[in-house]
Amino acid sequence: MKKFLIFLAITIMAAAVFTLCKKDRHQVEKLDGEELKAKYAIIFPDLQYDSDEPATVAPNARAPKKAKASEVTFSVYPNSLPITITGSTMSSTAPAGTEWFGGQKFTDTTTNDGAKGLWGCGRYFTAPNPGTTPVSCQTEGPGFYRFFSSDFAKNVYLSKFEPQ
Repeated sequence: MKKFLIFLAITIMAAAVFTLCKKDRHQVEKLDGEELKAKYAIIFPDLQYDSDEPATVAPNARAPKKAKASEVTFSVYPNSLPITITGSTMSSTAPAGTEWFGGQKFTDTTTNDGAKGLWGCGRYFTAPNPGTTPVSCQTEGPGFYRFFSSDFAKNVYLSKFEPQ
């Protein structure tokens, strides 16, 4: 019971921090997983996308079934994560409550063509992280970079694009 109350208190504090941090942010945008992939090039491994190839081997009976991306709704908050690039290192902070965190490189900010996830930027938390977590990783030459974060409530936070 004590652990549950501590977890509940941390969750409430994280929600309060998110609420305070979102003040003066852009309007929230509601997108399903397929739309999130198309507009922001963000893909979550626990979702089944329409473009996914069917498995060629028998599925693992113990593996949990993936939810259809088109049936999962995300709230997207643009320009709500910090980003700095110094030399070839990009840095940000994964907010409290984060489930997924990652960095992306784009060749052009008007299209997702050529967009890629950056190795070393990704983080996955099996439970909501209780505090902020600094994240740094290497850029990969000229382009436009950004970070994204999502929490267990399917809120997605994006940094602005930062050129290098």
